[in-house]
Amino acid sequence: MTDARWAARTEPLLPDRTSHATSDFRSPVTRILLASDGLTTVLLQALTQAALTPRVDGVETTPGRQVEAAARGLLALAADDECLVRRTRLVSRDGEVVSVNIVVARAGKDQRVDAAMRDRTRPIGFAFAAAGLPMSRRINRTGLTRWPQTPATHCAFKDYTLNAADKPWAYIRELFSPRVVPPGTRTEAATAGGRA
Repeated sequence: MTDARWAARTEPLLPDRTSHATSDFRSPVTRILLASDGLTTVLLQALTQAALTPRVDGVETTPGRQVEAAARGLLALAADDECLVRRTRLVSRDGEVVSVNIVVARAGKDQRVDAAMRDRTRPIGFAFAAAGLPMSRRINRTGLTRWPQTPATHCAFKDYTLNAADKPWAYIRELFSPRVVPPGTRTEAATAGGRA
């Protein structure tokens, strides 16, 4: 799949019926990753035992009204607020996509944010940290959605905000490869007649 086609497939999440509490997931790896309030890239590198490289599919400027609803609400964006939207994949040396990330922040308010959002050399958390930005995270939602590479397959996701003085300044949504981060839930096991 080409980079352009991949970027086009990272669509907004399905309605809230995809939400699951972190404790709903069967795999302890998944629960730890979804509950973590930082170091996602470091945890994924430990899981894959490989360095991961960001592949930035695009950084676009867009008005707040065109930003997905979750980001719009959490960041309290007005319809005409200018925003930066960054779409990135973290890939292993052999090209396997380990996670897909979408980041939204207001544009033109802080030069450090703008520069970090456009940094194509580092994962976004590393870029924000290098810029000296506040990294207090608040998890908003975890659950299941479609894995963009194979849309018939579910994957685990989480979305959260980065906050300064308890006010959100960036929104991040992370989707995790179902091969690396098992997406099975206790509900699925019970429905299939398995043990929870």
